[in-house]
Amino acid sequence: MVGYCPLVHAGRNGYLNVVGYLLACDWILKHPNDVELAEAAQQALIAAAGQGHREIVEYLLDMAKVNADIPDSITGQLLLD
Repeated sequence: MVGYCPLVHAGRNGYLNVVGYLLACDWILKHPNDVELAEAAQQALIAAAGQGHREIVEYLLDMAKVNADIPDSITGQLLLD
């Protein structure tokens, strides 16, 4: 999965503890291609849902910055696709 940040990889692979850790870190953008926390969390939501990681999906949906009705900015998929 080239082009995805570590948060998306953690979500896709079912690492809830890593997702929680990365969300707790300071989210500093260093490069023009870096994504904001809200966008990365949205991408992680779609990636986790696609792999059936329900705990991660529920965890991410508890975040105010994550919206089930917004598509992933890379794939264009929605949570319910």
